[in-house]
Amino acid sequence: MPLSLPIALSIILFLFLCYSYHKDRTKLANGNWFWLFIISLLVSVVAYVSQSKTQLAQLLAMVISTLTLFFLVFGLVFLIGLLLLNFKIVHKREKLTLTTLMTFILAIGLALTIAITWANISNFLPISLLYRQLLWFLPISVLYFMSGFISFLISNYLFQKFNWRYKPKAIIVLGCGLINGTELSTLLKSRLDLGLKWFNKTNKRKSKVTVVCSGGQGPDEDISEGQAMARYLSKNGVPETQLIIEDQSKNTYENLLFTKRKLLALIKESRLEENATIDHKTFPILLVTNNFHVLRAAILAKKLGLTVRGVGSKVAPYYLPNALLREYFGIISSNYKRYITTLAILLLLFLILLVILNSYFPELIIQLT
Repeated sequence: MPLSLPIALSIILFLFLCYSYHKDRTKLANGNWFWLFIISLLVSVVAYVSQSKTQLAQLLAMVISTLTLFFLVFGLVFLIGLLLLNFKIVHKREKLTLTTLMTFILAIGLALTIAITWANISNFLPISLLYRQLLWFLPISVLYFMSGFISFLISNYLFQKFNWRYKPKAIIVLGCGLINGTELSTLLKSRLDLGLKWFNKTNKRKSKVTVVCSGGQGPDEDISEGQAMARYLSKNGVPETQLIIEDQSKNTYENLLFTKRKLLALIKESRLEENATIDHKTFPILLVTNNFHVLRAAILAKKLGLTVRGVGSKVAPYYLPNALLREYFGIISSNYKRYITTLAILLLLFLILLVILNSYFPELIIQLT
């Protein structure tokens, strides 16, 4: 393979990534472009190694070959082990709910995929040859959702980067549950501390910024999350004149919807415009939540007509896998028609391939099943 070909492909994919990211940071396609770019870079390295006879190239070839072999043979097994270990840790620290079961469910799904594809366990099931062939669609489905999850992880990470020059005029801090009716939870306090950091950073630039504390009152809370958040920020130096409390919302969508109304009222009052709108160029907004939640919150904001930048506070490592899986499934549920359509197309192509193989290559089908 000519070395110029994979290098040219890498450059093209990098340009597509830059264009997609610049146009819309919330696109999951950004993750797709990124890992395709990384793969093309690896192909370029392999092409270079195959054409070079230096000791460094040979050492690099050995490292790449070893890592690739390890990933193919042990990657999924290692991942299943990590997922089960995470479930064990979470089970000790958190209540057993569907959310905390996600890593366990994923581990079982991956184990079944390995059993069907590698161990060929379907041969031991009392089912016909046709059903054994149809079971091969399971690993295809798992691969589809896993690749989507990887794209989500990359997109969520990229969305929070390259904000160092950003000068927001409004900082939206999203609320989450209070403890003992009035106390801030660890998650909520971390969001507020990050919002406070950005407030102080923006104020140093002599740019007046408004902080919106968004969160309603749950049935087990004595005050609204918005009120508790505003109290904390006020005690830590944020003037009350630069605080807005949104205390009617019950979920992230309502957080952003009601906050948008508050900001529109603020803009109308300051500009004396009856039909004022929120333009991200003249009124930039920073969204603050936890790192696992940033991208989905920004996608919801986009649907409401708000173009935002986002930053996320860190959470305990053991909490992150389940939280990220929950967010990914949240995105799937919000776009279920697109995912069902894609799966239907994949199933149709799979069935067409089965018909072709059974018609023209029956011996190969017997070997595979």
